[in-house]
Parts: sequence; structure tokens; C-alpha cells
Amino acid sequence: MRTTLSVSVPTGMLGAALLFSADKDPTRPYLCGVCVEHSRAGVRLYATDGHCLIACNVPLSDDVAPYTSENPTRYLLPNDAVNAITKAYRKQPVIPVCFEHEWEPAESAGVREVRDVSKRVVLGNLELGQTVVPVPPDAYPDVARVVPRATSGVLAQFNAAYLLDCAKARALLNDSKVNGFVRVHHNGDAAAFVPLTADAFAVIMPVRGDVQDGTGAPAWFTGETEAAAEAA
Repeated sequence: MRTTLSVSVPTGMLGAALLFSADKDPTRPYLCGVCVEHSRAGVRLYATDGHCLIACNVPLSDDVAPYTSENPTRYLLPNDAVNAITKAYRKQPVIPVCFEHEWEPAESAGVREVRDVSKRVVLGNLELGQTVVPVPPDAYPDVARVVPRATSGVLAQFNAAYLLDCAKARALLNDSKVNGFVRVHHNGDAAAFVPLTADAFAVIMPVRGDVQDGTGAPAWFTGETEAAAEAA
């Protein structure tokens, strides 16, 4: 049985996801792209480099057929393909994405199910074919486990590059109609939560181990000797 899913992914959403994927990771190649997940919950985009992550919920029209499998299907859109198509569609509000699912009966541990064996994805006007890799269920990071359900509010330090990517993503997701300000929901040594839009958020890991509390202005600025500063 074959089914086709056609969705319109906001161009800014795909561009924002690309900011969070790994450039090169020979040990974890599934991080070098944007993961598209199709499940009963809908269509979502994920991208992560292992230190920060973005999750996006793709708006679906009412005429999209419901997903019938118990297990989600994930595909990895390579960085090069996503980069090329977002540049080609930079003046268009959405990028059409078409998934062709080929279903076949299967049995696992005595349980009958239907598995998706498709490998065909059309991204915009780009036929990806065999360059799109179905992601095994256990290969991609468990997003549900990484995303905090609540945050502690305990302050932490962050890599400035991650915060900059969050600001860029927020601008792309809002069609550059917002400033670069992002609100970080601190969570101590655990992952922090960064809301971007109603349909997207980021998760970033804090800097650990090398943060020194109590550090103030240096002696060359205050005019104090180091001994006097320590005594104070």
C-alpha cells in the first residue's frame, strides 16, 4: 500500500532548524541534517548537534490524511540539501515537501504491524531520492527525554554561540519581524528551555565546571593591588 503526504513547511522554519544541526560528526552522522518525523501527532522537525536542539511543529492543513502506523517514521534531510533549498526558496513563504510512504505487513515478536519502507522524499523542487536516510528508531536522540517539562530557575552560564543561534532562529521563524532577544528559562546544570514561537522551541545545555563566582573588575581597572583586593 502506498500513501503520499504533502505538507508546506515554512521556509524560515527549515532554515531555523538548519542552525542547530551538526556540521560534521563522523561518529553520529544522523546529527548532520534536519530530522523530519511523521507520526500520529503530526509532522515535526528536529535538529541537534548534541549540545543544543530545536523542535518545530509543522502546521498541517485539514485535508492531510491521518498517519496510520503505531510507530513514527523519521527521515534525515542532509544539511547540503536543506541549505540549497532554503536559499532557492528564500523569497517564498513555504517549501513544499512530499513524502511517499510504501507500507508492507510485518511481524515482530508475534505482533503484526505495518512498516514504512519508503525512501522517497521531494523537498521543494529537489528530488532527494536515496540521499534521504530513514533514521532507525534508536539512532536519533530521544527528544522527549531531553526536553525539560519544567525548569528550576537556577541560573547558569551558556555558550554565547548557542544563544546567538536561538536569536537567529527566532528571527527566521518570525520572518525577521522581531529583534534578537530570546528568553532563557534557566534550569541549573540541566538543559534550559528557550521558547521561540508557539510552534518552535530550543533546548540548550549550560556551561559546566569552569564558572568562577565572585569574580569582579580586575586590578588594572580598579587601581587596587591584588593583595588589597583579596583582603577586601
